[in-house]
Amino acid sequence: MTRKRLAVAAKAAITLIIIWLLLRHVELAPVASRLRHLGPPEIILALLPFAAQIVLAAERWRIVCTRLGVGLRFVPALQIVTIGTFFNQTLPSAVGGDAMRVWLLTRDRVSLGKAVSTVLCDRLLALVVLTGISAATLTLFYERVSDPHARYAVTAFVVAGLVSFAAFLVLGTQIAHLLRRWKFSHPVGVLAHDFHRLFTAPTVALSLIAWSLAIHLLTIGAAWVIATVLSIQVSLPDCLIMIPPVVLISMLPVSIAGWGVREGAMVVGFGLVGVAPADALAISICFGIASIIVGLPGGILWLWNRQATMAEIASARD
Repeated sequence: MTRKRLAVAAKAAITLIIIWLLLRHVELAPVASRLRHLGPPEIILALLPFAAQIVLAAERWRIVCTRLGVGLRFVPALQIVTIGTFFNQTLPSAVGGDAMRVWLLTRDRVSLGKAVSTVLCDRLLALVVLTGISAATLTLFYERVSDPHARYAVTAFVVAGLVSFAAFLVLGTQIAHLLRRWKFSHPVGVLAHDFHRLFTAPTVALSLIAWSLAIHLLTIGAAWVIATVLSIQVSLPDCLIMIPPVVLISMLPVSIAGWGVREGAMVVGFGLVGVAPADALAISICFGIASIIVGLPGGILWLWNRQATMAEIASARD
């Protein structure tokens, strides 16, 4: 419990420090002015891509589970992913949405190791496709960004990611076998084996890549829609080259629900294509709030799930 509290405290401290630094360099008056553009129609329009993401993410995870020998239907997968979204976005807890997905899956008589593997493979798949998007838009990135440091960083990440993934596709079986030989690396070897299995069936691999691509494009589209409803001059190509790196940085588990890290990445990233810091911050704030709103139904599902569990326990005791 102490470690969990320390983890939450550390994340909260990092979040507050980054936000404090941003507030020192970004004027809030223009941010507030942009947010006044939001009305009910604009809010609903901005929420639609986030809601669609949850549905697509549930189907992708279901396919991953099926390929790895875990029977999971779409509706339960959707419920679990929705609950996971709630924990990822709304609670300052050390228990993230992925941990909740694992726990809820083990309640369905799935082994802990296999449950963890399905969730991590799902995450790794998203990371691989995100890297692919960055690679596909690298030329566009060079056309719009002149900063040499940004060019070098993105290029280095893309090359490292593609080379690593290509090597894994070719040598994945051997790597997994080697890692499973020792006790301390055995879990990593099992994960490598399971992740490699996702790509040994072409139909399954193409399906997973397509779902992942659709999810990431919705994220990019959501940023562009938010910018549009806020009357901020950001083009769709700008979002296409900037949102993938922002998402990657926001995935670092160093702050609460990505707050602070995402805002800093948005301000720096969109600043490279000429977007004012206040405008980039306004987009990021709306992005985070939309994620929270979409995650709220997961809280309702979680409460209902807990009540159903307690009722089952009480019934068993009787």
